[in-house]
Amino acid sequence: MVGSFAKSYKYSLDANEGYWTNESTNPKKSSVKSTEQVDFSKYSSLVKRIGYKLEGWGLSATGGKVTVPNGKYWITDDTNFYAIWQAQPHIILDANGGKFDGTLSTKDFYIDYGDVLDFSQYKPSWYGEGSYILLGWAENPASTSPTYGVNEVIGPLYGAGPYKYYAVW
Repeated sequence: MVGSFAKSYKYSLDANEGYWTNESTNPKKSSVKSTEQVDFSKYSSLVKRIGYKLEGWGLSATGGKVTVPNGKYWITDDTNFYAIWQAQPHIILDANGGKFDGTLSTKDFYIDYGDVLDFSQYKPSWYGEGSYILLGWAENPASTSPTYGVNEVIGPLYGAGPYKYYAVW
């Protein structure tokens, strides 16, 4: 009597300009039996790219189309998968003569694609000569009147940026 054997398929996961947090091997290679699904969600927290969010996995490094969301997926042949990234809005806040937390003249961070920027969370203090209060934020360092108020919320933001704002005193 002849037994039934499941075929085995090889697959690789390429971080596609990102990196693996648990090891330096790229692409990550593995195999799966035809009777099993590949669980992509277990890889999602292990791959990173600064300023980007993992959208899923695709069959092309440059196509940008998500073929496999971060879930389980059947593969039927040896396959190479590539991380598909969504650029996150890059925010730079310049205290413009002031300081954040008494030491930093700038805050440089990323927010999620489509999120808002809430200026009320970022209030530098004046550390120069004289006494000034924060009036708001502008896109020009020489502005004397703010474009955005101290407690204003702007967005949602979709572009990669960088979005740079200067404190107006």
